[in-house]
Amino acid sequence: MQKVFMTLRDELTGEKIERSIDASNVTIPQGDLMVIADPEKQFKLLEKWIEERGNAQHNTALSLICWYVK
Repeated sequence: MQKVFMTLRDELTGEKIERSIDASNVTIPQGDLMVIADPEKQFKLLEKWIEERGNAQHNTALSLICWYVK
């Protein structure tokens, strides 16, 4: 199972946070399949994940520093 490994910044404290989430969060439909999106779309999808889920899960405001899919 692929994962997205992210380095995030807690904007309230400046602390760096390492987090991994399922790679399904950066997939897009392609015909009948779901495929890993290109890096630009991955960034947008991860920003959306942070806004909708990550900030609440960490009870702070997060910003994405870097990520990779493995």
